[in-house]
Amino acid sequence: MIKKLLKPTFKKRIIFFLIFDIISSIFSLYSAYLLRFNLNIEHKYLHNFLEIAALFVFIKVLFLSLFGQYSIVWRFYTLNDAKRLLFAHILSYFLILLFTSSSKIFLFHFQEV
Repeated sequence: MIKKLLKPTFKKRIIFFLIFDIISSIFSLYSAYLLRFNLNIEHKYLHNFLEIAALFVFIKVLFLSLFGQYSIVWRFYTLNDAKRLLFAHILSYFLILLFTSSSKIFLFHFQEV
Protein backbone atom coordinates (compact mmCIF):
# COMPACT_ATOMS: atom_id res chain seq x y z
CA MET A 1 0.00 0.00 0.00
CA ILE A 2 2.70 2.52 0.97
CA LYS A 3 4.93 1.46 -1.92
CA LYS A 4 2.07 2.08 -4.33
CA LEU A 5 1.37 5.48 -2.77
CA LEU A 6 5.02 6.57 -2.98
CA LYS A 7 5.61 5.25 -6.49
CA PRO A 8 6.11 8.23 -8.85
CA THR A 9 3.57 8.57 -11.63
CA PHE A 10 2.81 11.19 -14.25
CA LYS A 11 -0.38 12.27 -12.48
CA LYS A 12 1.34 12.61 -9.07
CA ARG A 13 4.11 14.68 -10.62
CA ILE A 14 1.60 17.06 -12.21
CA ILE A 15 -0.30 17.40 -8.92
CA PHE A 16 2.96 18.05 -7.04
CA PHE A 17 4.08 20.81 -9.42
CA LEU A 18 0.60 22.30 -9.55
CA ILE A 19 0.39 22.52 -5.75
CA PHE A 20 3.93 23.94 -5.62
CA ASP A 21 3.07 26.60 -8.22
CA ILE A 22 -0.09 27.60 -6.36
CA ILE A 23 1.70 27.90 -3.01
CA SER A 24 4.69 29.76 -4.47
CA SER A 25 2.42 32.17 -6.37
CA ILE A 26 0.40 33.04 -3.27
CA PHE A 27 3.59 33.37 -1.23
CA SER A 28 5.18 35.70 -3.81
CA LEU A 29 2.06 37.87 -3.97
CA TYR A 30 1.89 38.11 -0.18
CA SER A 31 5.62 38.92 -0.08
CA ALA A 32 5.00 41.71 -2.59
CA TYR A 33 2.31 43.10 -0.28
CA LEU A 34 4.73 42.91 2.64
CA LEU A 35 7.41 44.77 0.71
CA ARG A 36 4.94 47.37 -0.50
CA PHE A 37 3.73 48.15 3.02
CA ASN A 38 7.07 47.88 4.87
CA LEU A 39 6.16 44.55 6.54
CA ASN A 40 3.06 46.08 8.14
CA ILE A 41 -0.05 45.33 6.07
CA GLU A 42 -3.17 46.93 7.46
CA HIS A 43 -6.39 44.95 7.20
CA LYS A 44 -8.00 47.47 4.84
CA TYR A 45 -5.39 46.67 2.19
CA LEU A 46 -6.03 42.92 2.33
CA HIS A 47 -9.75 43.12 1.51
CA ASN A 48 -9.23 42.15 -2.13
CA PHE A 49 -6.18 39.92 -1.67
CA LEU A 50 -8.09 36.67 -2.25
CA GLU A 51 -9.59 37.87 -5.54
CA ILE A 52 -6.21 39.08 -6.75
CA ALA A 53 -4.51 35.87 -5.60
CA ALA A 54 -7.13 33.74 -7.39
CA LEU A 55 -6.62 35.68 -10.62
CA PHE A 56 -2.84 35.55 -10.20
CA VAL A 57 -2.77 31.79 -9.62
CA PHE A 58 -5.28 31.03 -12.38
CA ILE A 59 -3.37 32.98 -15.03
CA LYS A 60 0.03 31.59 -14.02
CA VAL A 61 -1.17 27.97 -13.97
CA LEU A 62 -3.02 28.48 -17.24
CA PHE A 63 0.04 29.82 -19.05
CA LEU A 64 2.37 27.23 -17.54
CA SER A 65 0.07 24.45 -18.69
CA LEU A 66 -0.44 26.02 -22.15
CA PHE A 67 3.33 26.10 -22.60
CA GLY A 68 3.62 22.46 -21.56
CA GLN A 69 5.54 22.99 -18.34
CA TYR A 70 3.64 20.29 -16.46
CA SER A 71 4.43 17.59 -19.01
CA ILE A 72 8.20 18.04 -19.10
CA VAL A 73 10.52 15.17 -18.25
CA TRP A 74 12.90 17.02 -15.93
CA ARG A 75 15.72 14.59 -16.56
CA PHE A 76 15.86 15.87 -20.16
CA TYR A 77 15.16 19.58 -19.48
CA THR A 78 16.66 21.68 -22.28
CA LEU A 79 17.35 25.32 -23.01
CA ASN A 80 14.26 25.33 -25.22
CA ASP A 81 12.15 24.27 -22.21
CA ALA A 82 13.71 27.06 -20.14
CA LYS A 83 12.80 29.56 -22.86
CA ARG A 84 9.19 28.34 -22.85
CA LEU A 85 9.10 28.64 -19.04
CA LEU A 86 10.43 32.20 -19.20
CA PHE A 87 8.00 33.12 -21.99
CA ALA A 88 5.06 31.63 -20.06
CA HIS A 89 5.96 33.71 -16.99
CA ILE A 90 6.43 36.90 -19.00
CA LEU A 91 3.07 36.49 -20.75
CA SER A 92 1.25 35.61 -17.54
CA TYR A 93 2.67 38.63 -15.69
CA PHE A 94 1.80 40.86 -18.63
CA LEU A 95 -1.79 39.61 -18.59
CA ILE A 96 -1.97 40.05 -14.81
CA LEU A 97 -0.67 43.60 -15.20
CA LEU A 98 -3.30 44.24 -17.85
CA PHE A 99 -6.10 42.96 -15.60
CA THR A 100 -4.95 44.80 -12.50
CA SER A 101 -4.45 48.12 -14.22
CA SER A 102 -7.64 48.18 -16.27
CA SER A 103 -10.32 46.44 -14.22
CA LYS A 104 -12.16 48.18 -11.38
CA ILE A 105 -12.60 44.84 -9.59
CA PHE A 106 -8.89 43.96 -9.51
CA LEU A 107 -7.49 47.49 -9.44
CA PHE A 108 -4.62 48.02 -7.02
CA HIS A 109 -6.18 51.22 -5.79
CA PHE A 110 -6.37 51.44 -2.02
CA GLN A 111 -9.09 53.60 -0.57
CA GLU A 112 -9.72 54.50 3.02
CA VAL A 113 -12.32 52.21 4.57
